[in-house]
Amino acid sequence: MGILLRIFGLISIGLSLLAGVGLEHLIASGAPHDATASEFLLAALSFAGASIGAAMLICGAKLLEPQRVPLQWRDHR
Repeated sequence: MGILLRIFGLISIGLSLLAGVGLEHLIASGAPHDATASEFLLAALSFAGASIGAAMLICGAKLLEPQRVPLQWRDHR
């Protein structure tokens, strides 16, 4: 499962690069203007894809393992 998550991480990073290139093309194709909804969407997709892809690529299967919460952060009632 770990190698599969890392492959998906690479794919996600690649798709975020494509979104970034699309954003660059949209911005460079016209005169200076206020950002449009499609430009915001491409920027968000690029950021989210790169962040998620990097997490999957670096952590692999450990990304889905349960983590212990330290005692100081647990709810003491």
